[in-house]
Amino acid sequence: MELMQLRMLVAVVEESSIQKAAERVFRTAPAVSMALRKLEVEIGASLFDRIEPREHALTPAGEALVKYARRMLALHDEALGTLQEISKGRRGTLRIGSNESINLYLLPQLTQVFHKLCPEVKVEVTCDHSDALLLALAQHRIDIALVAYCPSDHDFFEAHPIMSDELVVIMSPDNPLASKQTLHIADLGLESIIIEGDSSSLHETVVEAFRRFHTTLNVPVESASIEAIKRMVERKLGIGIVPRMCVQEEAEMGKLKLKRVEEFPEERTLWVARRGSDSQSPAAKAFMEVTKSVTQKRSPKSMVEGGPG
Repeated sequence: MELMQLRMLVAVVEESSIQKAAERVFRTAPAVSMALRKLEVEIGASLFDRIEPREHALTPAGEALVKYARRMLALHDEALGTLQEISKGRRGTLRIGSNESINLYLLPQLTQVFHKLCPEVKVEVTCDHSDALLLALAQHRIDIALVAYCPSDHDFFEAHPIMSDELVVIMSPDNPLASKQTLHIADLGLESIIIEGDSSSLHETVVEAFRRFHTTLNVPVESASIEAIKRMVERKLGIGIVPRMCVQEEAEMGKLKLKRVEEFPEERTLWVARRGSDSQSPAAKAFMEVTKSVTQKRSPKSMVEGGPG
């Protein structure tokens, strides 16, 4: 039983004419008649009442098959339409992985612009540390990863830089360090430092900087989220070290003071990565283009005291 046979059957019933049905399905009348006879042989029953052949009256078997044929054809057409929409990037699901800072402070803007281009594409977001996201990307559990460093396996991953950010120290406005024009890492040796956990690339950067300059790193709270770090600093439980992009709102409102530390790396680059071996889906391609356009226009404000701007 072929879909074209079912399409012919429905056309004959609805047109009440072999000739009109043949024109509708772009076949000849003899081809339609032959196809319906083969269908009857296959199911072992007559489809039409031969007593009134010109009326194309259906037998009980014919009526039952026409009902199923209409449902099957509708489902086929729906599936074909959906696949065509997916191939054009207008439907489907895009699985995005993002680290915490990008997830909170950049991804909402990217998703907003993307949905204007592809409103029917469902976006699924996974938030994790960069290492875990690249593993999920390698295992085909996500389609795109937004991470804090460039993947080292250039043969497997295709990665593009999307924007630069920097680590800053955040503190209560009445912290004694807030009045200093310039901060050095040695100034932090007696402070309580609140940072992310050791599975974070940010944690490794901070620990390495303190070690390199032989400065004590006093960490009373570890493995806090960036939002939790900011709230703890506001409550004067210590000072925090976070990406600058994560504290713009609090700095503008005067809730927190931001300071550059001379010995910290001046900036870090954020990356968007995909599996290089994959053929890029239209939805993924559209998201990559959105990422480039949004981040190129994004001009982070220089809010950090002791720096340019």
